[in-house]
Amino acid sequence: MGVLGGKCIATMVTADPLAMWEIPDSWTMEEAATVPVAYSTAYYALLVRGDMQPRESILVHSGSGGVGQAAISIALSMGCTVFTTVGVDLVLNSLSEDKLQASVRCLAPHGRFLEIGKFDLFEDNNLGMSVFLQNVSFHGVMADSLQTDDPATPIRPEETQLGYTKTPPLTLEAVARPCFYGHKSYIIVGGLGGFGLELAEWMISRGCRKLLLVSRTGVRTGYQRLCLHRWNSLGAEVIVSNEDVSREEGAQKVLNNAATMGPVGGVFNLAMVLHDALIENQTAETYEEVCKPKVLVTQRLDEVSRERCPCLDHFVVFSSIASGRGNAGQTNYAYANSVMERVCIKDSTALNPGITLGELGIDSLMTVEVRQLSERDYDVALSMQEIRLLSVAQLREISEACTDQKVIPENSDAVEANHDIASNGDEAMAP
Repeated sequence: MGVLGGKCIATMVTADPLAMWEIPDSWTMEEAATVPVAYSTAYYALLVRGDMQPRESILVHSGSGGVGQAAISIALSMGCTVFTTVGVDLVLNSLSEDKLQASVRCLAPHGRFLEIGKFDLFEDNNLGMSVFLQNVSFHGVMADSLQTDDPATPIRPEETQLGYTKTPPLTLEAVARPCFYGHKSYIIVGGLGGFGLELAEWMISRGCRKLLLVSRTGVRTGYQRLCLHRWNSLGAEVIVSNEDVSREEGAQKVLNNAATMGPVGGVFNLAMVLHDALIENQTAETYEEVCKPKVLVTQRLDEVSRERCPCLDHFVVFSSIASGRGNAGQTNYAYANSVMERVCIKDSTALNPGITLGELGIDSLMTVEVRQLSERDYDVALSMQEIRLLSVAQLREISEACTDQKVIPENSDAVEANHDIASNGDEAMAP
């Protein structure tokens, strides 16, 4: 987005880079179009021509318009008092004729009148010299002239510029809110399962624009197609891969495909296979099938990502409370999760700095598991009624409420790469 004085009704224009700004990922094109002219006009008028200082007062006419809203926002950000009555230090005016005359009379001694309207200037209307008896100044603000005027010269000659002013470090409190880079790609193994679709939806709502979903079966249901269509309409690039990431070649292909979309920023493993039976009926084959998406997939992705993903911010695997507490008929599933956690704990202490999260919650959709545990008088975070009514949307609200209570300083050290075990459920269904 930017500002250009005329010649904009064209398929291509040449603009001054100093008058261009990047559009934040969270803005729409419509929102971005409302900012440059309004804020550049208000900024140039108030700060450059008006020399507005903190805690001064200002009168803004037509405050409901774009420039008026921008001026009010800038003034409030500097701690100024915004008035619509007499005796103000600054007037930002876009009115004409008698309304302009009335606005001039609102100026306090030594005030500055900033005229952004053009009607009275073009009509050469009289202002009256008596208004200047209070040592006020009148400024005709022409923001479009900045596009053609010569660059400003230094305020002082070079030889008189002695010393320097060092800005002290600024510490502000900010709400911790997880977001994702729009230029990076993210991999979700088991991404077409129930929880995988919810995770992808949440990531896209937090800025992710490049997703690679790994699923051996591919798109099968209408709901999966609906999700993919909705994400594409939001500007997200979503690719579905059916590679077997339990093999090194498959893991390399998946990371290579993701790298073509952008630097790989995160890997999430939600894959699972269930073969529930009493331990006496379990076999080596059932253990192997259950361990494959948990242990082998995690190991292969970890090994390959260390070599090929220097920009990795997240390596998250989804475990289960069955890992530490067990569950009837799921010894193989509990074993697979436990081994997967040990893999992550070992790897996180080896090379990747980060946090390893263990038993911090419940499986978000494994209500049967939770119900069985609650019947055995284990300490479950939710009541039985809450479990029956549990939904991913409610879990998201709970998570965000907890997140919003955490405050971090703006100038704190950069967050290191997270190599996490998330105990929020792996109910993504088998990939």
